[in-house]
Amino acid sequence: EGDSVHVINIDIQDNHEEATIGALFVCDLCAKLEACEDLDNEIDEVLTEFEQNNSRRNILHTICFY
Repeated sequence: EGDSVHVINIDIQDNHEEATIGALFVCDLCAKLEACEDLDNEIDEVLTEFEQNNSRRNILHTICFY
């Protein structure tokens, strides 16, 4: 049986201002994901909330198995 890994891609423009804002955004998202008791069951809710609160950011999520 393979293990699963969540892959999240966040669209951040390549400039200093967007990189700074994006870093804070990613740090906040990581904290929310780390706080999940059951990541596999809670990740969709966390990502949906972040998308709603940050409509300028495109978030892509998939699960890969290895």
